Amino acid sequence: MDQSEFGRVVESVFSHSPHGSGNLAGFIHYTNDGVLGIAGEQVGKLGFGIASGLTAMTSVVGITSDLNRLMNFGHYWLAEGSDKHNWSLVCGFKFQYEASSTQNIMEISVAVMQHSSAMIRAAIDQLREIPHEPYWHSTASFDASAMVLTTHLG
Repeated sequence: MDQSEFGRVVESVFSHSPHGSGNLAGFIHYTNDGVLGIAGEQVGKLGFGIASGLTAMTSVVGITSDLNRLMNFGHYWLAEGSDKHNWSLVCGFKFQYEASSTQNIMEISVAVMQHSSAMIRAAIDQLREIPHEPYWHSTASFDASAMVLTTHLG
C-alpha cells in the first residue's frame, strides 16, 4: 500500500456514495455527506465531523472519553476552533501504509461511509444537553467543508 493506492481505493469507494463525492488537490476525497479520506505521504486518514460550536468543558471531555472507550478502531477527539466556544468533535482512523492492505482499506472505507451517520447520531445522543451545531452543513460548499475537516483530521 502507498499514497497513490490509498487515494485510488478511497476515491473508488466514495464514488458509490448515494450523496455524491468529490476531491480536492487529487489526494483529499470526500462524500457530500461528510466523510473524508486523505492520502498523506506516510499515512492515510479517514474521518468525519460530528459536532461544532462546542465549548471545551469537563462534560464534553468526559463524553469524548466515553466514546473512545467504546471504539475498537479509530478515535474521537476535540479539534480546536477559533475560540473557546468553537471546538469540534471529530472521529478519525489512521492507516500506516506498510501495515495496511488494499482489502483492509476498502472494507473500512465502505463501513465508515455506510455507518458514519449512525456513529454521528450515537455521539450526538451523548451531547444532547450540551449546546452544539452539526459539523457538516449541507448548505455550505462541499469543498469548503472538506477543507475545514482536513485541518481537523491532519
